Parts: sequence; structure tokens; C-alpha cells
Amino acid sequence: MVSLAVLFLLSTALGEEGSPGDLFSLVLVSAGDLDRDGIADILVSDPVDADRSVCAGRVWAVSGKDSSVLKTWRGEAGEMLGSTLGSTGDLDGYEVPDVFLGAGNRRVLAADGTWRQGEMAVWRVVSGRTGSELLRLEGVAHDARVTAGPSFAALRDVDGDGVPDFAVGSARGMRDTPLGNSTVRRSSGSRVALHSGKTGGILWLLESSSDDAIVGEQLVAADDLDGDGVADLLASVKEPGTPAVCARILSGKDGRRIRSIDWVGDRGFHGPLLAAGADLDGDQVADVIVALGSGLRRAVCYSGRNGNVLREWRIVEDSMYPTAPFYVPDVDADGIVDVVLTLPHSFSGPSRFMIVSGGREDARLLEVGFAPWESTHFACSILSVPDRDGDGIADLLVGEASQRHHGWQGEARYYSTRSGRLLGSITRATLERDTRK
Repeated sequence: MVSLAVLFLLSTALGEEGSPGDLFSLVLVSAGDLDRDGIADILVSDPVDADRSVCAGRVWAVSGKDSSVLKTWRGEAGEMLGSTLGSTGDLDGYEVPDVFLGAGNRRVLAADGTWRQGEMAVWRVVSGRTGSELLRLEGVAHDARVTAGPSFAALRDVDGDGVPDFAVGSARGMRDTPLGNSTVRRSSGSRVALHSGKTGGILWLLESSSDDAIVGEQLVAADDLDGDGVADLLASVKEPGTPAVCARILSGKDGRRIRSIDWVGDRGFHGPLLAAGADLDGDQVADVIVALGSGLRRAVCYSGRNGNVLREWRIVEDSMYPTAPFYVPDVDADGIVDVVLTLPHSFSGPSRFMIVSGGREDARLLEVGFAPWESTHFACSILSVPDRDGDGIADLLVGEASQRHHGWQGEARYYSTRSGRLLGSITRATLERDTRK
């Protein structure tokens, strides 16, 4: 999934006056169990790979047990490999998950030292067992302002060939359109495609033209909500102006719209951030959480069954580029999973993440922040990982992509979900040392 922090930091890295800093840990994703030791492993990337003059990108597969390097992949110049990452499930029959490697719109370094739009991106699926390329997908040509990779969601086998399939969403960006004596920002279109995990071919395609809503900037796999036996897809919606619709539930089988989800309240100027996969109201159907990018003052949980509002968590502070919310195991022992929200670029204090109760509104169970302005992108990515401190509950891995003028290095830190205690970290230096062994 492409977070708003990814979009912002990659744009900064490629801007005329921006400093790329150290974008290590900008994207963190669960890889599934690649080494078959019973513990889920981790994908971590630096889409710039610490070198603005190349912007190739690098991705590491890291052991969830001891943080050792399992595999690495490097991009080509201007590719920004690792802008999006995902686990596809087992496509090649080795009984380990395979890996989706998303890249940004391929860039060309101009004579003035800035990066300009070049060829369209190429996305890859590689074997989690051998590391070799299984599929190569041609991306969509983006607006020059769009630098991040596509959105991604893994689904189960949709076409019945025995191989899991996956959805990829891509927004072409925004364009300035004349309106009277001024201009307005309008969509240049978007598309969501379901790809065969076996061949890479498109099973169905949902495409919007210019001036339509941008659909699928964020994609999340959902339960089978229309009862056809196929898992469905939750897609973000960003429309011109401030209409109510913030997400659509799409049929995993054919892409048709099952239901729209309406946002209750004011909209931010960035698109919605989505989570699905846990049942908060006990009706045996996974529910949906929506938070808005820019001005994240609250998150809302909607029923997966009927779209009714179940719960709201109000957040007084503003955050410019929050990452998507997600569920964690039951921290407060009330029998309901809890929820992680992030403020990686807060306007009112340190960048931080918080855990709120899934069973009670406005109940903060834990809050962890980093010193104001020293690390403006702490929690730019965040991931639930297996229990590391022996308290019987899954813990968190939190990314902090740094900016060079602050003098910090990018790092991913393990935190206890129950206490917030720092449990360890992953750094580029430790991974590079391990790779050279």
C-alpha cells in the first residue's frame, strides 16, 4: 500500500530543492514466512537507496526471527524499486509466499540535476524462495508529479486455476484545468486491475477517465461481502471537490461496485486511508476503518455488512501524512481487536503512533512519539510483527525515514505493543554487514 508519507517523501527526494535524506524503512510490509521457520518475515525498502543520483531503489527480505537478511533486490536507475511492496501468496509452487515489487514512474535525470518523467514503470513479482522474477507487469504512465508506485492487494484464487491472484491500482495524478480566469485541479484518471497470479494477465479492469474520481489509490483485501464465494476489494475514492463517497467495495470476481462508503464529516485534501480484516461488531463479517490524509482528526469504523457507522475515534491533533490504520491483537483484553493510528508528520508535536481501543471510542491505550522536529517522519510506515518481548501479544515495527538536514539515519524500530518499550531496531548498516557475510 502506498502511504501518504511515501508520496510526500518521494516527491521531496526528487524535487528541485528537496533533500532525499535516508529513506530506509519508508515502506515496511509483512512477507509471510519466507524461510519456513514458522515466523512471518519482513520486507523493507529504500526507494532511493540513499543515492539521489541513481534513484534505483533496494528491497530487503528480513527474517522475522533474528533480522538477518534473507534476500535483496535492486532496481534500475530512476526506477525507485520498493515504492510499493506486497506479499502475493505462493505463485510458483514452492510453498512460500512470493513478493510484489512496485516501482515509481521511471525517471530520467536531467542536465540540471532534477528528475523528470521518463518511461512508464515496470512492476515485478519475484519468487520468495529463489528471488528470481516470475512476472513482469507494465505500469500506467503517470502525471509527472506522481512518483510513488501502485497500490496492491493480494486476493485468493479468483479465476479457479489454483494460484492466488492480486489487484493493482494506479492513479495517473492530477492536472490543472482552465476554469474561467483560473484553474482547478482535476483527476487525470485511474485504474484498478485484477491480475492472474499464474500469467500476470488482466482478469478484470476498472478504469476511470479524466475528470472522474481517482479510484484505487489505496487497495485493501476484504471479506466476501456479496456472497459469491470470492473475497472482495476495498478501494479508496478521491473525487474533485468534497463529495461524501470515500471508498467503494468492489467485487473481487468482476470488479463491479457492491457498495459505496460515505464519509461522515469534513474531508481532508488527501484521499482516504483504509483498513479491513477484523470484525468489531461480532457479526462474523470484517469491518472497515477509514481515516483521512491531512488533518487526521478522527478515524471511523464502518460495518462491513451494511456500511453503518460502528465507532469513531477522535484525534485532536492534525497530521499531514498519516499512514493507513490497521488492526492489532486485543491489547486491553476486552475481547475485541484494537487499532493503530499514526501521525508521522504532526503539526502539533512529535511524530507518533497510538493504539486505540477497538471496543471503546476515544480510548487511547498507548502512545509513542519521537522528539519534535528531530524526526518528522517517525511512523511513516508501521507493521505488526510476532511477539518479541514474550508477553504473549504481537509487537510493532515502526519505520522512520529521515531527512538528511536533520542528521538522522533511516531506521526501523521494534516496540512493545503493550508497554511501548523499545525492543530493538533494523538499520541499513546492519543489513549491509549481514549481506556481506
